[in-house]
Amino acid sequence: MSAATTILIVDDDADFVAVSRAALESAGYDVLVAEDAPSGFRTAVERRPDLILLDLMMEETDSGVRLAHDLRRDPATRRTPIVILTAVRQATGFDFTPSGREDREWIAADEWIEKPIAPWDLVNLAARLLAAPTEEGDPS
Repeated sequence: MSAATTILIVDDDADFVAVSRAALESAGYDVLVAEDAPSGFRTAVERRPDLILLDLMMEETDSGVRLAHDLRRDPATRRTPIVILTAVRQATGFDFTPSGREDREWIAADEWIEKPIAPWDLVNLAARLLAAPTEEGDPS
């Protein structure tokens, strides 16, 4: 990991953001934060983070998926790894985990993670995604 590796967290849960930010920064990442999808999109396009962590439900129930689609359409962010984090199962009891190719295409993200996630697991997830080769064959 280079010193300039940046992760953008887009989430309206201040507690989750604080814990995640502390864990990621202690692992050496630079962390940007946005509290909603519109500011997350602007930050992602302007700052071009190496990894984006999105909450599924922010101002709308599907804000994270909508933002992921917007990011995939923008040339500045279309190849940036995206993780959607959600507490839907914990809050509702329903399991919305994408299971097939169509589901994965619908979410437009590289990973779908249920909250809560242990801080160290989040750091390991970030390290794995950032080490994965891009479509061009270079680590992102």
